[in-house]
Amino acid sequence: MSTTSSPSPHTALVSGELARAWEMLSGEARSFAWVFSPHLYPPYAEFSFVIPMTVRDDGSTFAVGVLIQRACAATVAAAMFGDAVDNVPPEDLADACSEVCNIFSDSIARNLYPDQPVDIGLPFKLTEANFANVFDASGDGD
Repeated sequence: MSTTSSPSPHTALVSGELARAWEMLSGEARSFAWVFSPHLYPPYAEFSFVIPMTVRDDGSTFAVGVLIQRACAATVAAAMFGDAVDNVPPEDLADACSEVCNIFSDSIARNLYPDQPVDIGLPFKLTEANFANVFDASGDGD
């Protein structure tokens, strides 16, 4: 079912939790909001990660993705690993962004499905080649 309003009454709670998590991980304030864009997907980011999720009670599946550009990845990695932004090794950039995806996924699962167990998969990095395929295969639940 396509909708221009939030798909869950818990969206405001999730937005607040994501903002708190981002600030904890990066040291920077940022807001998050529900955006309806049924036929558009965001531009690929160098650090694009996705985690598959399954609601145990009914077997429905969804994924949580984060798209993080290099500058933000460096900020998060520097905060997480206690290094200067300019000194963060490339492998730490990916590790930090993978952890952002983990933490965001947990928050989304807990708040959108508060009374149901949700199995959270492992994060994987999307390549530019498969990025569009993920969005093209995504639906609105219909």
